[in-house]
Amino acid sequence: MDGRETALITGASMGIGKELAKIFASGGRDLVLVARREDKLQNLAQELESAHGIRAHVVPADKVARHAYRMNARFCAVAGVLAVLLSTSATSAQGAWASEPYQTSPYTTGSPEPYAQPSSAQKVAAHRGYMGAFSLGVPVWLKVDSNVVRPGAELYGFGGFDMGYVVFGLGLGAAWTPIKFYNIPGIGTGFDRRPMTRLFLSPEFRVQVPNRSPLLPYIGISFDANWWRVRETDVVCGGAYYYYCARIAVFRFTPGMTAKLGLAFRVASGSFIDIGVKYSLTGPGSFFFRREQWITPYIGMLFR
Repeated sequence: MDGRETALITGASMGIGKELAKIFASGGRDLVLVARREDKLQNLAQELESAHGIRAHVVPADKVARHAYRMNARFCAVAGVLAVLLSTSATSAQGAWASEPYQTSPYTTGSPEPYAQPSSAQKVAAHRGYMGAFSLGVPVWLKVDSNVVRPGAELYGFGGFDMGYVVFGLGLGAAWTPIKFYNIPGIGTGFDRRPMTRLFLSPEFRVQVPNRSPLLPYIGISFDANWWRVRETDVVCGGAYYYYCARIAVFRFTPGMTAKLGLAFRVASGSFIDIGVKYSLTGPGSFFFRREQWITPYIGMLFR
């Protein structure tokens, strides 16, 4: 075909094959059009020859086997003829349907930007994992004779799973409250100050506000299982103040609950100084005859 490059296109009567034929014809290539619909191939061949001045040969698909040797002799033995076999796959059509013109210059990209490591503040704000804390508090009882029931000491440890804005965990603690028996009205002489001991187990639910600042505010609530004990005495005063008058030195159970409000200050990555206050109450049980209440300011360390 006049020494020009020749493109052999299958499925040329419609769809992608037809569009490829138009593209190659516009580039000045002669065409061999193969499909089952000879009438459509003839129409396409006439259209492309008139529009682009190329030569288009039509080969119906059902005649391919019969004329294969003729095609070979007629088109492939000519010197300088390049046969381009195209299928209607997406790979062949990718360049033809590109929305931008074909780029002849080498494609270059800029150097990739380095990955920025998150800061320690960002890591703390996005933390998910275990939390631990311990604190030292001073329980101060409410609605009691302060000359008899004095502020004491509380040791508390907490461990839980930190999910960002909420924490589920378990606390264990022990507290000691001094009881000045010699100040009980009408008790007489010969009594000294003895401690009231509290052991407790506290499932806790905590809500906190993680952020990139050094501050971590939180509130929490726990349901307490308390065991109380006072050393055996001969005091018999009866009435509501049963823990003043215990005569058997054993631990007795009472249920209770605690609400807390705290603020942790970050001093190092994952380490905080923890300060706050707790309000606790316990109902009547085998130790108290009435509901008792106390508040506990505390300070400690928190790790997350």
